[in-house]
Amino acid sequence: MDANTRVSNNGKGRKNQQKVVERSIAVSNAEWLKDYVLKITFNDDTEQVVDFGPYLSSHSHPYIDPFKDSEQFKSFYIDGGNLVWGADWNMIFPTWKLYQGYLDV
Repeated sequence: MDANTRVSNNGKGRKNQQKVVERSIAVSNAEWLKDYVLKITFNDDTEQVVDFGPYLSSHSHPYIDPFKDSEQFKSFYIDGGNLVWGADWNMIFPTWKLYQGYLDV
């Protein structure tokens, strides 16, 4: 039996489901470039340019629709390492997605 296998109550081996703890990625800075495009800097100095336009044009929701207005879109801020819009975090994206540099449409 290898180190990653353990015996369960029924005697069959199974892989040990260990949690992999990754370093915590956080947004440290964000800069508006044009339209719906932001340059996002993370706490490990990685930078990504993310275009939110395709996501915004293909999704509709009362909480995010106001941010389709370019001036409202520019009202983003960083709170607790997250890039957010709106006083109640009306629009937010997973930090790991931003870190990868794209959003699913």
